[in-house]
Amino acid sequence: MGPHEPFRGVFPVLLTPIGDDGEVIEEDLARQVEFSVEAGAHGLVYPVLGSEFQFLTDTE
Repeated sequence: MGPHEPFRGVFPVLLTPIGDDGEVIEEDLARQVEFSVEAGAHGLVYPVLGSEFQFLTDTE
């Protein structure tokens, strides 16, 4: 795929798993990535509104 070609395929929006302490649960996020790739996703979309990016720090 070149830089000017439209995206094709499945690009799931990943959710940000946040624990009761407000921290990202990295293991759960990794599980989403692994599942999506194993299921045949062509790419991943992160972070966007469904990912609750507004609650993440710059480091996260």
